[in-house]
Amino acid sequence: MLKQLRRKLIAVTMLVFTLMLCVICGLIINSTTRRLEIQSLQLMQAVSAMPHRVFRPNEPPAFDGDARIPFFIVERDRDGNLMDTHSTYYDLSDLTFLDDILAEVDNTQEQSGLLKQYSLRYSRINTPMGTTLVFMDISGEQLMLSGLWKNCLLVGAAAWMLFFGISLLLARWMIRPVEQAWTQQKQFVADASHELKTPLTVILTNAELLQDSSYTEIDRDGFTHNILTMARQMRDLTESLLDLARVDNGHTRATRTPIDLTALVADALLPFEPLCFENGLTLDADLPASPLILNGSENHLRQVVDILLDNAAKYSSTPGTLHLQLSRRVDHVLLTLSNPCPEIPKEELKKIFKRFYRLDKARTERHSYGLGLAIAEAIVREHKGHIRADWKDGRITFTVRLPL
Repeated sequence: MLKQLRRKLIAVTMLVFTLMLCVICGLIINSTTRRLEIQSLQLMQAVSAMPHRVFRPNEPPAFDGDARIPFFIVERDRDGNLMDTHSTYYDLSDLTFLDDILAEVDNTQEQSGLLKQYSLRYSRINTPMGTTLVFMDISGEQLMLSGLWKNCLLVGAAAWMLFFGISLLLARWMIRPVEQAWTQQKQFVADASHELKTPLTVILTNAELLQDSSYTEIDRDGFTHNILTMARQMRDLTESLLDLARVDNGHTRATRTPIDLTALVADALLPFEPLCFENGLTLDADLPASPLILNGSENHLRQVVDILLDNAAKYSSTPGTLHLQLSRRVDHVLLTLSNPCPEIPKEELKKIFKRFYRLDKARTERHSYGLGLAIAEAIVREHKGHIRADWKDGRITFTVRLPL
């Protein structure tokens, strides 16, 4: 699918570029042709007004810009009879040639035009005596336009090849986020399926055992307990997946209101104090005396604090102290939570916010699926904030930065 998407992107890009290139080259050639035609007609008008005695034999007259263009003039009376011819460059003794070009001009009945087979442009000028026809050689124009066509083709081909190479690189660069998202989605589905497979297997096994009449009531109670335990785990996992999906869909944006972050954190600490005490931990909080007001989703920000506190309470080295600090900076709020833990390599810290990622497999036994920190990061990101994890001197510190 990604290869087809890349090919379609390249094809569409090259099609648009080719059309633009053709339009640009067409405009250049058309404007050049039109400009040469206008200049030629202007020169022909000037030629018709020049006294014939200034023409030098065998040398075209010079105009503005030192342009020298071969031409000849044919004068006819009102009946169309040939009266006189003037030329400094052409041999007009061949009457057959004159009759042919005059007959072709008469057939067109236009004031000006081209005689392509003779490489001539003509202009018809009416006078009191009759008609003056000025013929000018356009072989130079034809050579210029021919060279322009060749240059446009060469430059266009080189530009097309260059842009094709650029489009290949652009396609890879543009597809990369889609490819990463696709890979993450496949990994997410695989991980979720794996996490759901174990409790489902336990539930099915115990349900089959319940149907066996050879087991005692005590055994049946154990089977029922196992089914309920696994079902609760599946419910917790499903709720976490739904929370993550809601955050990914931007459901936190519509519920933002001014909230007191100081009061929110203080309320979140209360249920974790007995949990920390049972685990042999001390919970130390440093909160500001004045309220810290910011716009956000109260439920989701409370969820971030709960996730961090729950993570610290479960996986801290005991005995130890959990230290939480909330402070205000110039334009943002900092929430830090540190707890003692074994050393964590930097490579592991970079992965700690990935979905379904766990530092050790033992966390599965504690009903941890590696989704909590991923949910917290997604919520903070939706609030235009930033969260990071650092390990130093035997303690891991989570820092949440939220804009005021």
